[in-house]
Amino acid sequence: MDDVQMYEGSDEPGPSNEAHLHAQEQPAENEGGGQQGQVVASLYPPIPGVYARFTRQNIHRYRVLRDRLDDAMREEWNEIEPSERIKRQGLLLEEAESALAAERGGALDVDPQGKTENEQPSLLPAPDWDVMLEMGGPNVDWIEQDGYYSCFGDRWPIDEQLPNLQDTGVRQMYEPGIRDRRPTLHVLLRTLLQTYLTLIDQILLPPKEYYFRTEVPVGDDGPEGMMATQEGWRFVTQDIAGEINDIVVNFQHLLNELRPVQARETLRSTMEEQVKRRKEEAALIRRQCQAMRAEVQRMKNDMGAEQGKAHSSV
Repeated sequence: MDDVQMYEGSDEPGPSNEAHLHAQEQPAENEGGGQQGQVVASLYPPIPGVYARFTRQNIHRYRVLRDRLDDAMREEWNEIEPSERIKRQGLLLEEAESALAAERGGALDVDPQGKTENEQPSLLPAPDWDVMLEMGGPNVDWIEQDGYYSCFGDRWPIDEQLPNLQDTGVRQMYEPGIRDRRPTLHVLLRTLLQTYLTLIDQILLPPKEYYFRTEVPVGDDGPEGMMATQEGWRFVTQDIAGEINDIVVNFQHLLNELRPVQARETLRSTMEEQVKRRKEEAALIRRQCQAMRAEVQRMKNDMGAEQGKAHSSV
């Protein structure tokens, strides 16, 4: 009872109720609610395993190595082979430990937990992994030079921009700089349906083709301003299919511009769902506590009645 009462006034489920809550939520998972619960529970990715490196002893090792490596040595350090770098790392840590021991007036005994006799973290034994590489901060110059950074196994550009339609070679079919995109999306959707019906009509008719001749600019390898001639026969259905492709690309481009708004709204609704689930779990715990109190009170009353009968019979 004490274990249950400890969590009665809290919105967090206690350890003694986790199994019961899991049993209560099990039918919802079978009905399709489990997938939504997993999405809400896994909103943020797990912490990278490298966080286990950041102990008090390893931070002390990193600071010592950072102080002993000047700018020139650090540039040379990054070009050394990993195995050789780990060997030099061990030598530097041994030298630093000897220097610290000499300053304190003699060698210090190191216990298996990596602490010296004065409770200071020891530099020895030297780790078999690269301390500067694993615990050092990201090199901003390299990130700016590469134009991206890595996070949770994915590459993210520094200045992420949505390419415009002109860069992809697609004709833009709406006015640039519009704020309310809904009317434009409706217009594109109606245009897409109308063009699709036109394509169906052309497919049902005998094939129609025409001779075309156009001037197109030469590629980057040719002289600037030089044009090349393209000519040949072309079907009408090819033009209509190209029109449909341009409409779909314009439609998708407008939708991609709304992705940040969608992400914010999704995050807001997900956090609201998390708060709702926490409140429901807290209410469930309170109901269980009340039921357990009522059951204990009933058992006490029954025991009192039994004791009263025993005394009266005596």
